Amino acid sequence: MALALKPQAKLQPQITAQLTQTMTLLELPAVELEAQLAAELAHNPALEIVPAGRCLNCGRPLRKNHCSICQATEASSALIVRVVDRPSFSGDDRQREEPELCAPETLPEYVLRQVAVAVDDIERSIAVYLLAQLDDRGFLREPPAQIAADLQQPVERVLAVLRLIQHVDPPGIGACTVQECLLLQLESLNAEGQGHALASALIADYWDLLSANRIRQAAHALHVSQGEVSSALDFIRHNLTPYPAQVYWNSRRVSVGPPHLVRQQPDAVIYRSPAGATQPLIVEIVSPASGWLQVNAALKAALEQCDPEERERLRSSIERAQLIARCVQQRNQTMRRVLEVIVQEQTPYLLGNEPQPRPLKRAQLARQLELHESTVSRAVGNKTIALPDGRVVLLAYFFDQSLAVRAAVQAIIDDELQPLSDDQIAQRLAAQGLRVARRTVSKYRTMKGIPTASQRA
Repeated sequence: MALALKPQAKLQPQITAQLTQTMTLLELPAVELEAQLAAELAHNPALEIVPAGRCLNCGRPLRKNHCSICQATEASSALIVRVVDRPSFSGDDRQREEPELCAPETLPEYVLRQVAVAVDDIERSIAVYLLAQLDDRGFLREPPAQIAADLQQPVERVLAVLRLIQHVDPPGIGACTVQECLLLQLESLNAEGQGHALASALIADYWDLLSANRIRQAAHALHVSQGEVSSALDFIRHNLTPYPAQVYWNSRRVSVGPPHLVRQQPDAVIYRSPAGATQPLIVEIVSPASGWLQVNAALKAALEQCDPEERERLRSSIERAQLIARCVQQRNQTMRRVLEVIVQEQTPYLLGNEPQPRPLKRAQLARQLELHESTVSRAVGNKTIALPDGRVVLLAYFFDQSLAVRAAVQAIIDDELQPLSDDQIAQRLAAQGLRVARRTVSKYRTMKGIPTASQRA
């Protein structure tokens, strides 16, 4: 049998400099990107910003400071989404110059709020001390025995409070090692019926082999195939994180909680339109540049007149300026497309007709926009948006899949004739088609600051 090489066409995504730069800029909030652009403008003579001249939405030259094409498009659209230098407000919003702001909730505050209803005063002070000992990864800096000695409290009591902290949101917080952190997260998933037995065995009993990526030896020790071990590793990569503090408010698994306010300029503003029912909402995306970025025409014209050494340096600056200008424009357009879909889906909530937003999924949004899911995640992550009622919330709030369950838990407790246990609440949720574990009910109840059944009696 003769062997022959045959060419085969295959499409592969190309990682270009523009794509890489666009993804980097897309991930940054407007405030951080504005500072980065200011540094770029200061160091790159080929990049300049024109205060007025081109439309920030379509890039066309402006006439009389407005874009007739975009205005015509907005007039025929049910939702107005535009990129602006700075947000404006209309109607009742004109009574205030900027949305209401307050200090952000830190991770220790968020965790303490969940455990506070389940501890007494002494245990609360222990919890405060433990949370103060967390490092940037969410790990405990000192062993519990040392903390017990510092606080002059029994080790058993410190461990009890620590276990409580480790089993709230985000899972794995307060662990001492990566291995312990991952096992805590698996325990949380197991309680919700979403665990993985082989992944648990790998982390608990074969951590050394797993850390060394010795898949064949791990498969042999567990009497399973290498494919099964690889599948368990994929589960670990997609569902667990070694550093829980670094995904606080940003992970698709970790709940983003209620709409917490933040102290920073929002990346977008939503307000009610004077048009009323035909165009109830207007969305303004804050551009990181107060004008139009472009290449300095004089430097570009002088390129061929320079000596070879200077020409190469100048060409590099011009190419860099062109790249930055294109990427900022592409970032704005991606944010515009993403926010248009989000606001359309959340219009009833934003107008006050629904008590909770409708949870979205990044994967579904990516398919709808024909974008990669990572692109949507970058557009959503670390971004804030000002709502019509004046709150500035994290954009990730609209992707919290637990909102419906949390609202149902609240409604069941509000309607109870006598205090219901978490098991009983879970059974009532199941009757509504919401199947969650008892521990999940306990977590959501704690997040809302609702005491246990015995404390509500």
